[in-house]
Amino acid sequence: MPFRLLPRESVIESVRRIAAEQIDKACDEIDDPRRQQAKTVHQVRKRCKRLRGLVHLVRPAMGRTYRTENAWFRDTAKRLAAARDGETALDTYDKLVEHFSPQVDRSIFDSIRQRLTLQRKHLRSDAVGEQLVGVRDRLAEALERIPSWQLDRDGFAAVRSGLGQTYGRARDSLVQVRKHPTPEAFHVWRKWVKYHNDHCALLRGLWPVVINARRGEVDRLGIWLGEDHDLAVLKDRVGSLSNEVAQRNDVKTLCGLIDQRRQQIESTSISLGSRVFAEERKAFVKRHRRYWKASYGNHVGRCE
Repeated sequence: MPFRLLPRESVIESVRRIAAEQIDKACDEIDDPRRQQAKTVHQVRKRCKRLRGLVHLVRPAMGRTYRTENAWFRDTAKRLAAARDGETALDTYDKLVEHFSPQVDRSIFDSIRQRLTLQRKHLRSDAVGEQLVGVRDRLAEALERIPSWQLDRDGFAAVRSGLGQTYGRARDSLVQVRKHPTPEAFHVWRKWVKYHNDHCALLRGLWPVVINARRGEVDRLGIWLGEDHDLAVLKDRVGSLSNEVAQRNDVKTLCGLIDQRRQQIESTSISLGSRVFAEERKAFVKRHRRYWKASYGNHVGRCE
């Protein structure tokens, strides 16, 4: 079944179905011995974030349950954060060096790459496997709670506040990165952009052609911001190497390339984000309310 609200379901029926499907898929991925561990970690974390995006959409209507489940999925994903960053660091390094390969001799960074490779090998251990088992147990617990989830409203009223709050947070975060372009500010912006992308996916049935086009641009923005985040993590990881390595020119040169690439990405992201989030929050919500009415009508208690 699709990751979106369906006309034949009430909002709570769609929410329960989507949550259960995401958890079932995550558990299947953990149980599949043929999958590479790194891919499993990435995919399971992605599903946890999607689950958070889902409950964010119905946040006010969900009441206290929202806080419980949002925190649960957040903490579940955090258990795999170190494994994800360790896996990503080497890939980010390779992508960065490839980008600058016409200008820089990559061989000068061989010792750094060896360190990053060694760190990743250490992560590919039984410890990550145990973490995945623990994550599976937590997801199984959450799955048992889903049938008891309730919303205190239905129709567009169930999603209006969550849709607007997330869009508004993403828009406000854009203002902050313009004023204070720190790694932390871009990380926060990325978080709300990803949740907004989830909401576009969940509501794409309102007008598929229009909303899917928007999703494409929001997804592109999320990819840019994800690369920016990975570069920030790489710089921290390189900086955490021993003092002997950190004092060498190859580390300083690499950090300079990271900063240069991040400036390029951040400039592009702000330019794209300014268009994606140009609309005022209230106007954005009203427009989607009209889409909802045109698509589903005014039926009380149903999503159609």
